[in-house]
Amino acid sequence: MLHRLLRKNFMILHLKAKDKEGVLRELTNACYERGFIDDPEELFKTLIEREKIITTGIGRNVALPHARTNVVKKLHLIFAKSDTGIDYDSLDGKPVYLFFLFIGPNRENKKYIKILAEISRLVRIERVRDALLKAKTEEDVFKVIKENEKLPE
Repeated sequence: MLHRLLRKNFMILHLKAKDKEGVLRELTNACYERGFIDDPEELFKTLIEREKIITTGIGRNVALPHARTNVVKKLHLIFAKSDTGIDYDSLDGKPVYLFFLFIGPNRENKKYIKILAEISRLVRIERVRDALLKAKTEEDVFKVIKENEKLPE
């Protein structure tokens, strides 16, 4: 399921941002540039508001910023990686290197929850995180995700 959402050209292998807000801005702009959204400011505000509830820095060098919003028509997933690590107010206090931005429309609640759960399950696996950190190309990332995702039930 994840590999269908995470297609090539939906990845940023070298984030330029140096802080949490910068990451969210860069990811929002990527969504806009890829035609996922028409209003980058609205998505950015939604992501910032989501972060105020509780950080999406889930630990183990991973963040899963996500939002349900009507600025998108369907589910989208973007993978991004920081070369230097970013202070993201993670639950474990460690810097974040791996980012999965997941957005979807408000009406997609059931699929949205399932996909969030699958991403969370996937990044708990140490060998998966290690492989993603070592990935040099979009093909490498795609292969790691596809080979380790849970098969649909």
